[in-house]
Amino acid sequence: MSAPHFVHQFVPGRSARTLLLLHGTGGDENDLLSLGEALDSDEALLSPRGPVLENGMPRFFRRLAEGVFDDEDVKQRAHELADFIDDAAGLYQFDQSKLIAVGFYHRAHLAYSERPPLRKPRRRPMPLRPRPV
Repeated sequence: MSAPHFVHQFVPGRSARTLLLLHGTGGDENDLLSLGEALDSDEALLSPRGPVLENGMPRFFRRLAEGVFDDEDVKQRAHELADFIDDAAGLYQFDQSKLIAVGFYHRAHLAYSERPPLRKPRRRPMPLRPRPV
């Protein structure tokens, strides 16, 4: 197990579930902590900061233009996020099968990307703003 490589916040919980909180463009690891607490005050909270900067604003993957995603970067970032979750699960001792990703549409789905295949089973995403893909 290595140390998680994303700047992040982890708040221990009293239940077996963990919310993975994925902020929107320009947010950070603190933005959705109060939402996570409001959703379920018993769940652990894992909130990473997006590693990509776009005009100085953190994101989870690159865009080529507004609404146009860099597919290769999305694949790479999905791998990085999966590695981060694996490392954080080992460090903080949470069950990845009880992980729920909460975030704006594309970020929530990034955690469940078919590319790469998930190494551990995870629950479904909870997108905050549904959007067709």
